[in-house]
Amino acid sequence: MDNVIPRLYATAPQPLSFAPSVGVRSFLLERDEGNLLVYSNSIVKQEVDFIREKGGIWRQYLNHGHEAWAAEAAGAWVASTFEAPVYAHENEKEEVSRAYHVDGTFFGRPTLGDDFEVIPIPGHTSGATAFLWDTGSTVASSPGTPSSSKRTSGWRRCWIRAIAQST
Repeated sequence: MDNVIPRLYATAPQPLSFAPSVGVRSFLLERDEGNLLVYSNSIVKQEVDFIREKGGIWRQYLNHGHEAWAAEAAGAWVASTFEAPVYAHENEKEEVSRAYHVDGTFFGRPTLGDDFEVIPIPGHTSGATAFLWDTGSTVASSPGTPSSSKRTSGWRRCWIRAIAQST
């Protein structure tokens, strides 16, 4: 997995079957409270040893239902391999449940601990979701893509985004 910023790792992009020039990544957020996997692709299966070395996966969060039923999705495999429950927006539960078990849903703008925020961004689907991670460092990223632009506020916020151009 690529080390995007400290404690944030990304799989290689997996090309979408209907848009091969665009790839989808899965992200591992290494957290003291338990690691999170954000988004789903099948390349995460190739990273099982690395993920185990980092402490496994405590929970996984999906952006919207299409991630669950796409042929590239690995959420059910992650759930069984790491005993990592699947979380999706309440409006996406029915869609995600067509592919595998949903262990929990969210609605509104909940947080997990003091570092992970779930932000509804309805549009593509009514339950589409963005994720904001506060790493506690001195660098911040711009919305949309993980980066390393300087900031003086004493914390890092990283918008986790699954879509990336393939090379």
